[in-house]
Amino acid sequence: MKDEQTQNIEQGKKEDVVALGKKSVPLWKQRARKMVWPLHARYPNVIPNPYGEDKSHYRERDAENNAKTALDENVSLRLGCIMVSEIFGPSEIETLYEGLEKIGWDREKVPVRDESNIDWLKKQRLYGSEGTMRLGRIHRPEEVKKYVGVRYTADFPKEFSSLLVNIAQLTPSITCLSVGFILTDDASLEYANAINEPAKTIRVPKRRSRAYSIMEVEHAI
Repeated sequence: MKDEQTQNIEQGKKEDVVALGKKSVPLWKQRARKMVWPLHARYPNVIPNPYGEDKSHYRERDAENNAKTALDENVSLRLGCIMVSEIFGPSEIETLYEGLEKIGWDREKVPVRDESNIDWLKKQRLYGSEGTMRLGRIHRPEEVKKYVGVRYTADFPKEFSSLLVNIAQLTPSITCLSVGFILTDDASLEYANAINEPAKTIRVPKRRSRAYSIMEVEHAI
């Protein structure tokens, strides 16, 4: 992937030196361009470039890149799961304990076990053990009756059908919580739809600078 391009006022000055048709640009026009540039740099997608630009060039490149990145008609792409992980070290572990207790994930997975999930984690950390505790699939509270053996519940966006949760003790002092967000059938197709949605070159202003980045189609994918 190509790096994003940066446009700034210095490039515009060079264009004035090498003027179109080898004619020098009048001084008043140079000054006008210099005055308009800060506004263009702040709102590059609204205010035209005072130094001019070949818009047809970007339109052609956008069409070409959109065609290259679009999925073939016989290709089906689904995004089944989005994984999110967070690491808890010595200074963050109490936050994990509090969070598990708050949402009810501290209860032992198997009722006959005489220790909570938090007790298991504390023991792993105390004795320097490593291991993984699988909480399994997490469903919404109102959907518990639809499934057998549901021990944990949570509220989450409608785009997901359930969660897959693992807690891994990576080292004696490092615990990792991983949550897999399982997408619904409709939501799993949105990624493919987004890829096939025609994109276009945009300009992104840089803060505290009279410059902006040109983000072409390949950066939007």
